[in-house]
Amino acid sequence: MDQIGYLKDLFEQRISQIARQVQAFFDEINGDEIYSAMRENSLSQEFASQRAKELFEEIIGGEKETTILRLQEELAQRRAECNKFEKIIRELEDKLRFEESDKERSLRIAHDLKAELGESEAVLEDRLKRKDIEWLQKIEETSRMQSRKFDEERLQLEDQVRNAIKEIENLNLQKQRDLSRIRELDDEINKMKMAVENAEKREQQWKSSARAVEDNRASIQAKLEFLIDENRDLQDKLENTENEKQKILAHFRAYQDKYEEVSSSSHKALQEIVEKARTKSRKLKQKIKEQRGKLQDFQNEMKKAIEKIESLKIENETLVANEEKLRRSLEDSEKKYRELDISIKKREIELKSQYDRQFLQLQSQFNSDLQQKTAEFEREIQSEIELRNEKEKELRATIQNKAKEVERDHIMKTAHQSIIEEKERTINKIHQNRIEALTSEFEQKISEFKEEVSQLKKENAGLNELLSNSKALEAQAQEELSNKTEKMLSEIKIKTNTIRDLENEKLDLLNKLDTAGELLEDLKDSKNEEASLRFKYETENSNLKGRLNELEDQNTYLKRQIKKYQDEQEYVKNEMVEKKFLVQEKEKSFQLETEIDKAHKNIVKLENQVDSLERSLEELSNQHSEAKNRIRESEDFTRTLSTDIDAKERKNREIIASLEQDNYELKKLASARKLEIEKAKDELKNFEALFIETRQKVNDSFEKIKRSARYSIQGLRTDLSNIKLALEYEVSSFMDSTQSMIQEIAIKLIEKEVSDKRKIDYKIAEISEEMKKQWKSKLSKIEENLLREELTWWDDADMDGIRRAAKSLIDKKKYSDNEVLKCNDYSKKLQGQVDNLNKQNQKLHLRLQANSEAFDQLQREVADESTKIKYNSQNLLRKSTQELQTKYEQEIEKLREEVKQKGKEKNELETRLKRKFMEEMEKVKNQYEGRIKGYKEELDNEQERVERLNNQLQGADKEGVSMKQRLLDEIQSLEIRVQELEGFLEQERTQKDQLAKQRITELQELTEKIKVLRSEIAEKEDKLDMYIKENRNLRAEISSIIDARKSVFSAEF
Repeated sequence: MDQIGYLKDLFEQRISQIARQVQAFFDEINGDEIYSAMRENSLSQEFASQRAKELFEEIIGGEKETTILRLQEELAQRRAECNKFEKIIRELEDKLRFEESDKERSLRIAHDLKAELGESEAVLEDRLKRKDIEWLQKIEETSRMQSRKFDEERLQLEDQVRNAIKEIENLNLQKQRDLSRIRELDDEINKMKMAVENAEKREQQWKSSARAVEDNRASIQAKLEFLIDENRDLQDKLENTENEKQKILAHFRAYQDKYEEVSSSSHKALQEIVEKARTKSRKLKQKIKEQRGKLQDFQNEMKKAIEKIESLKIENETLVANEEKLRRSLEDSEKKYRELDISIKKREIELKSQYDRQFLQLQSQFNSDLQQKTAEFEREIQSEIELRNEKEKELRATIQNKAKEVERDHIMKTAHQSIIEEKERTINKIHQNRIEALTSEFEQKISEFKEEVSQLKKENAGLNELLSNSKALEAQAQEELSNKTEKMLSEIKIKTNTIRDLENEKLDLLNKLDTAGELLEDLKDSKNEEASLRFKYETENSNLKGRLNELEDQNTYLKRQIKKYQDEQEYVKNEMVEKKFLVQEKEKSFQLETEIDKAHKNIVKLENQVDSLERSLEELSNQHSEAKNRIRESEDFTRTLSTDIDAKERKNREIIASLEQDNYELKKLASARKLEIEKAKDELKNFEALFIETRQKVNDSFEKIKRSARYSIQGLRTDLSNIKLALEYEVSSFMDSTQSMIQEIAIKLIEKEVSDKRKIDYKIAEISEEMKKQWKSKLSKIEENLLREELTWWDDADMDGIRRAAKSLIDKKKYSDNEVLKCNDYSKKLQGQVDNLNKQNQKLHLRLQANSEAFDQLQREVADESTKIKYNSQNLLRKSTQELQTKYEQEIEKLREEVKQKGKEKNELETRLKRKFMEEMEKVKNQYEGRIKGYKEELDNEQERVERLNNQLQGADKEGVSMKQRLLDEIQSLEIRVQELEGFLEQERTQKDQLAKQRITELQELTEKIKVLRSEIAEKEDKLDMYIKENRNLRAEISSIIDARKSVFSAEF
């Protein structure tokens, strides 16, 4: 609103300033004695326009200089502002680079910490293996039956666990397929939307061409209807795809529910099996070695939970990205609205300028005709006055000569009287005779004159008919030429505009080709990286398979040792009688069995790792195929771009050929019209000879005609001035009403868009704050539980839970790696946005330069047009004076009729112009209303998308709550197990003091390391929070810069 008011004030100030200068010019002309003297004198009348031109240039020149200086100052201010914005953008780019480097450093530190953890885990595993080997050498089994039963139960449990894992894997695969299907549907929806947008663009192009070319209206309407049908089909396809997407989401949710049911049932079955195993394995001892690994797994689980929290933070960032997309769509809608407003204003200006030109042409023609005729009247009057003065001089000279003769020949009065009387008598006789002869001659001459007058009237009527026909032909020829020239000029302008648009589109397509080439290079680089990663994974897979083979050999070796120990046990049974020794042997056998279980579990872990690596290889192969598909798509896109460029070049060539044909046709028409005009001129010359002969016979009727013409001219002038004022008042009132209507509509739309944007931003802020609060509370609870933890030990029967936890941790690790890649992609997108901002800044610079050049060119064109108008007016005055000297008498007789006809034509023109203007305004209003409806539909679609995002956020919240509940249940179960193990350990601490001391020291070291890692993780989380805050601040700064640029651009416009 402030910007529109500012522009209005500037426009009104400019108009008032120009009005003052014009008023000063008219005051100066009215008060200039030289100009009035030149106008009054017939000789210097032609040079009065030059005097007026000099006065106009003196008065307007200073105003031009002031406007140019003011515009230069404004340009300098705008350039300074642009430089400031460039500095700000550079600072923001530097900040982004610094944040990216900080991010890379944090990632390196995290990688180093992971490596240290792996090294510490390897050291612990080596120690445990050594101690396991030492214990295996001392252990002997007590009974084969118990080991066989235990093996059978273990195998059953493993089969059950494998079946459950397979079901879970199948569900995960189905989930991934559904997710891929959803992504494909999203891509199809995006393609459909692009197709709809392209169809809308084509529809707009056809609409603009329908305005410009009225001859092809029917074909364009048919194409428009075809495009509308295509648009409807595309919208129907969009709705179908969205319905399919919703069905797949429902299917996916059902699979999720099924997955949860299966997982809960498997969990219950596992719990039952674990409880059975607990009842059988209460007598087992020395669980300390296994508990270390379990504690490490638990810590890894906690790390994975923290990583899950980080992934949820990343999801929050994706929501922020969606906010940016919404903001961009709103900006696009604002741009479309501005372009529409600009096109309406341009159309109004064009119509106003056309109307003003036609009105000025009519006014100038009529004024020139009036001035020529009045000048001719004045010249003839002056010539008659001069003839009368000469006659008076001649009479005075004759009277003086006679007086001299009388004085010279003086005679007496009586003699003189007698002589006079005789002379009077003779003169009277002669006079009577002459009067009689003259009357007879006069009657004969009158009869002859009447006959000649009748003949002349007949000839005059024929001449008038020929003149009217020639004038009608000339008028028709001029109208046809003017109409055709206007049509051709408008078509040439339209075609030049289309050529410019096509050139701009060509440049855009070339830019797109460059971007596509860059994307191809990026895809090739990613392809090479994927190949290298695939090679690494294959090598790791081969290494792991070798390690698996080694572990299987170790397993066979352990089984052989177990058999040896069983034989030794039978031998010892026969020899040993004491119960204590038997109890010890039983304990050793149980320990050996636990060690065997542990080795078997390690083998299962390795198998799971191998499976996960194979899956990762499969995923990499899928990614590789996707990359290939992307490359093919990009190649197809480049081909389509090249075909579009070729088609547009062909269109350019066709347009140029059509322009050349039109120019050739124009030249032909101009040459034909010139020949016709030359023929008409020859005929007019012939008529002029006849007209000169008749002019001498009709001199007596001039005075009456002059008087009537003067009175009629004065009346016509007053009528024309009144008509002009009325038309100006109607046009100004109509334009003011239309501008006020358009401004009110624009203001309402802008206010609505701003209010909708604020509502969306407020909702997104509330959702993000709620998510932050929830995750902060979750993190605080998890940290409290970790701090309250004491030394935890797991039962032997929970090995199945360990396997499941290990597998889930591997999946979580994959998910965290994917999220890290997404973060990198997001940073690249931010960089791309910054580059786009730089490009937009450059475009704004170019637009500023183009606006300044256009303003200068407009001023030049105004000056050239003013000189052309003056030159044409002078030429027309000269030509009209030459033609009116020959056609003066006939024009006077037909002046009134022509004035009436011109008045009628003028009224008809006014009515036609008003009708055309109203029709075009109605068309513009209808188009404007249609576009407003389209924008409303787009806003409704955006609101639906926001609601979907809200639903997705609610689903994420529910998943977070379920995860929280699962974690709490697991923590409670772990606490219960810890309590049981603590009671068990208190009984055996007296026997195993030395081992407990060693293990406690190792555990203290581990806890210290864990604390250090936790502190480092907390620091990393703080750094991540800082990075997120700074990123948001950067986005806010970028959005403020964009808004400032928008305001600057709107002010400039």
